[in-house]
Amino acid sequence: CIFRLMMNPVPTNGYCVVTGAANGLGKAFALELANRNLNTLLIDLPGKGLPELCRHIGEQYKVLSHCFECDLTRKNQVLDLGRDINEQYPVFMLINNA
Repeated sequence: CIFRLMMNPVPTNGYCVVTGAANGLGKAFALELANRNLNTLLIDLPGKGLPELCRHIGEQYKVLSHCFECDLTRKNQVLDLGRDINEQYPVFMLINNA
């Protein structure tokens, strides 16, 4: 995914979606994307510290970062979240880490 990002032009107004973004590998992906000056849409379970990560990314890297707390094992939550994201944000990358 990151290799492909380096090879292709990146939309300046688009977003990268990262699931499982609050900790571990997902957090590392989110931070690296922000470091590469890319906007992020971060998804994780409630209570995992996601809002703090979004604030940190916005302040530290000066990119747009929005967080969505969602249980991806709940079909209705996934459908609602997908609809909301598709209506509001131009997405060009998904890192499905959850």
